[in-house]
Amino acid sequence: MRPLIIGILIFLAWLALSTWYYSTQIFPAFSQEDENTEVQAFPDTTLAPEAEPAEPETPDPPGDVIVYFDYNSTRIQNEEILNSYIPGSKEYLETVQDACVLVTGHTCDIGTNAYNMDLGKRRALAVRKFLEQNGLEDGCLETTSTGEADPAVPNSSKENREKNRRAVVHMQ
Repeated sequence: MRPLIIGILIFLAWLALSTWYYSTQIFPAFSQEDENTEVQAFPDTTLAPEAEPAEPETPDPPGDVIVYFDYNSTRIQNEEILNSYIPGSKEYLETVQDACVLVTGHTCDIGTNAYNMDLGKRRALAVRKFLEQNGLEDGCLETTSTGEADPAVPNSSKENREKNRRAVVHMQ
Protein backbone atom coordinates (compact mmCIF):
# COMPACT_ATOMS: atom_id res chain seq x y z
CA MET A 1 0.00 0.00 0.00
CA ARG A 2 2.88 2.32 0.84
CA PRO A 3 4.41 2.14 -2.72
CA LEU A 4 0.98 3.02 -4.17
CA ILE A 5 0.70 6.15 -2.01
CA ILE A 6 4.27 7.18 -2.84
CA GLY A 7 3.51 6.68 -6.57
CA ILE A 8 0.38 8.84 -6.36
CA LEU A 9 2.28 11.60 -4.54
CA ILE A 10 5.09 11.54 -7.11
CA PHE A 11 2.52 11.68 -9.91
CA LEU A 12 0.74 14.66 -8.34
CA ALA A 13 4.06 16.47 -7.88
CA TRP A 14 4.98 15.77 -11.51
CA LEU A 15 1.54 16.95 -12.66
CA ALA A 16 1.81 20.23 -10.74
CA LEU A 17 5.37 20.86 -11.92
CA SER A 18 4.63 20.07 -15.57
CA THR A 19 1.51 22.26 -15.53
CA TRP A 20 3.49 25.15 -14.08
CA TYR A 21 6.30 24.68 -16.62
CA TYR A 22 3.86 24.46 -19.53
CA SER A 23 1.95 27.58 -18.54
CA THR A 24 4.99 29.74 -17.68
CA GLN A 25 7.74 28.55 -20.02
CA ILE A 26 6.06 27.18 -23.12
CA PHE A 27 3.03 29.44 -23.35
CA PRO A 28 3.75 32.47 -21.14
CA ALA A 29 0.77 34.31 -22.62
CA PHE A 30 -1.52 32.06 -20.60
CA SER A 31 0.03 33.13 -17.31
CA GLN A 32 -0.04 36.87 -18.07
CA GLU A 33 -3.62 37.98 -18.44
CA ASP A 34 -4.36 41.60 -19.29
CA GLU A 35 -6.86 42.85 -16.72
CA ASN A 36 -8.00 45.74 -18.94
CA THR A 37 -9.27 43.47 -21.69
CA GLU A 38 -13.00 43.19 -22.01
CA VAL A 39 -14.56 40.08 -23.34
CA GLN A 40 -17.74 40.53 -25.35
CA ALA A 41 -20.25 37.78 -25.36
CA PHE A 42 -21.55 38.84 -28.78
CA PRO A 43 -19.33 40.61 -31.29
CA ASP A 44 -20.38 44.07 -32.43
CA THR A 45 -21.35 43.61 -36.05
CA THR A 46 -22.04 47.29 -36.72
CA LEU A 47 -18.31 48.05 -36.95
CA ALA A 48 -17.41 45.04 -39.06
CA PRO A 49 -15.74 45.92 -42.37
CA GLU A 50 -17.69 45.24 -45.50
CA ALA A 51 -17.05 41.84 -46.95
CA GLU A 52 -15.02 41.79 -50.11
CA PRO A 53 -16.82 40.43 -53.13
CA ALA A 54 -16.29 36.72 -53.35
CA GLU A 55 -14.19 35.40 -56.19
CA PRO A 56 -16.09 33.22 -58.61
CA GLU A 57 -15.99 29.64 -57.46
CA THR A 58 -14.05 27.14 -59.49
CA PRO A 59 -16.44 24.51 -60.78
CA ASP A 60 -15.88 20.91 -59.84
CA PRO A 61 -14.11 18.93 -62.52
CA PRO A 62 -16.32 16.54 -64.42
CA GLY A 63 -16.10 12.96 -63.25
CA ASP A 64 -14.23 10.25 -65.07
CA VAL A 65 -15.86 8.72 -68.13
CA ILE A 66 -15.31 5.13 -69.23
CA VAL A 67 -15.58 4.33 -72.91
CA TYR A 68 -15.80 0.69 -74.00
CA PHE A 69 -14.48 -1.09 -77.10
CA ASP A 70 -14.99 -4.40 -78.87
CA TYR A 71 -12.29 -7.04 -78.92
CA ASN A 72 -9.20 -5.87 -80.87
CA SER A 73 -11.01 -2.68 -81.91
CA THR A 74 -10.67 1.08 -81.57
CA ARG A 75 -14.31 1.79 -82.48
CA ILE A 76 -16.04 3.52 -79.55
CA GLN A 77 -19.14 1.62 -78.38
CA ASN A 78 -20.79 4.31 -76.23
CA GLU A 79 -20.28 7.68 -77.95
CA GLU A 80 -23.33 9.16 -76.19
CA ILE A 81 -21.48 9.20 -72.87
CA LEU A 82 -18.68 11.23 -74.46
CA ASN A 83 -21.23 13.62 -75.99
CA SER A 84 -22.66 14.28 -72.52
CA TYR A 85 -19.14 14.74 -71.09
CA ILE A 86 -18.02 17.42 -73.55
CA PRO A 87 -20.12 20.46 -72.40
CA GLY A 88 -19.02 20.20 -68.75
CA SER A 89 -15.43 19.65 -69.83
CA LYS A 90 -15.46 22.73 -72.06
CA GLU A 91 -16.77 24.86 -69.20
CA TYR A 92 -14.20 23.49 -66.77
CA LEU A 93 -11.31 23.95 -69.23
CA GLU A 94 -12.36 27.57 -69.88
CA THR A 95 -12.50 28.30 -66.13
CA VAL A 96 -9.38 26.45 -64.95
CA GLN A 97 -6.45 27.50 -67.12
CA ASP A 98 -4.04 24.68 -66.26
CA ALA A 99 -6.57 21.85 -66.51
CA CYS A 100 -6.08 19.08 -69.00
CA VAL A 101 -7.91 15.97 -70.16
CA LEU A 102 -6.03 12.67 -69.83
CA VAL A 103 -7.27 9.70 -71.86
CA THR A 104 -5.86 6.33 -70.76
CA GLY A 105 -6.34 3.28 -72.98
CA HIS A 106 -6.72 -0.20 -71.48
CA THR A 107 -7.04 -3.73 -72.85
CA CYS A 108 -7.87 -7.22 -71.66
CA ASP A 109 -5.15 -9.82 -71.24
CA ILE A 110 -5.54 -11.48 -74.65
CA GLY A 111 -2.46 -10.83 -76.80
CA THR A 112 1.13 -9.87 -76.09
CA ASN A 113 2.02 -7.07 -73.72
CA ALA A 114 3.57 -5.00 -76.54
CA TYR A 115 0.50 -5.40 -78.75
CA ASN A 116 -1.83 -4.50 -75.88
CA MET A 117 0.20 -1.37 -75.09
CA ASP A 118 -0.15 -0.31 -78.71
CA LEU A 119 -3.87 -1.16 -78.80
CA GLY A 120 -4.44 0.82 -75.59
CA LYS A 121 -2.65 3.80 -77.13
CA ARG A 122 -4.75 3.55 -80.31
CA ARG A 123 -7.93 3.43 -78.19
CA ALA A 124 -6.86 6.52 -76.28
CA LEU A 125 -6.10 8.28 -79.59
CA ALA A 126 -9.54 7.29 -80.94
CA VAL A 127 -11.21 8.91 -77.92
CA ARG A 128 -8.98 11.97 -78.26
CA LYS A 129 -9.92 12.32 -81.93
CA PHE A 130 -13.62 12.07 -81.03
CA LEU A 131 -13.26 14.77 -78.35
CA GLU A 132 -11.35 17.05 -80.75
CA GLN A 133 -13.95 16.60 -83.50
CA ASN A 134 -16.68 17.53 -81.04
CA GLY A 135 -15.18 20.74 -79.69
CA LEU A 136 -12.47 20.09 -77.11
CA GLU A 137 -9.21 21.83 -77.93
CA ASP A 138 -6.17 19.78 -78.91
CA GLY A 139 -3.79 21.61 -76.57
CA CYS A 140 -5.38 20.15 -73.46
CA LEU A 141 -5.75 16.51 -74.48
CA GLU A 142 -3.15 13.96 -73.43
CA THR A 143 -3.15 10.23 -74.14
CA THR A 144 -1.47 7.26 -72.52
CA SER A 145 -1.79 3.49 -72.42
CA THR A 146 -1.49 0.92 -69.69
CA GLY A 147 -2.26 -2.01 -71.97
CA GLU A 148 -3.34 -4.98 -69.87
CA ALA A 149 -1.45 -3.79 -66.76
CA ASP A 150 -4.34 -2.03 -64.98
CA PRO A 151 -7.50 -4.12 -65.31
CA ALA A 152 -10.75 -2.79 -63.86
CA VAL A 153 -11.74 -6.34 -62.96
CA PRO A 154 -9.82 -9.65 -63.10
CA ASN A 155 -9.57 -11.09 -66.62
CA SER A 156 -11.21 -14.31 -65.46
CA SER A 157 -14.23 -14.41 -67.77
CA LYS A 158 -15.50 -13.13 -71.11
CA GLU A 159 -17.67 -10.52 -69.37
CA ASN A 160 -14.75 -9.24 -67.30
CA ARG A 161 -12.51 -9.00 -70.37
CA GLU A 162 -15.19 -6.85 -72.04
CA LYS A 163 -15.10 -4.49 -69.05
CA ASN A 164 -11.32 -4.17 -69.37
CA ARG A 165 -11.44 -3.14 -73.05
CA ARG A 166 -11.86 0.53 -72.25
CA ALA A 167 -10.48 4.04 -72.21
CA VAL A 168 -10.82 6.28 -69.17
CA VAL A 169 -11.24 10.02 -69.69
CA HIS A 170 -10.03 11.95 -66.65
CA MET A 171 -9.82 15.70 -65.99
CA GLN A 172 -6.60 16.72 -64.26
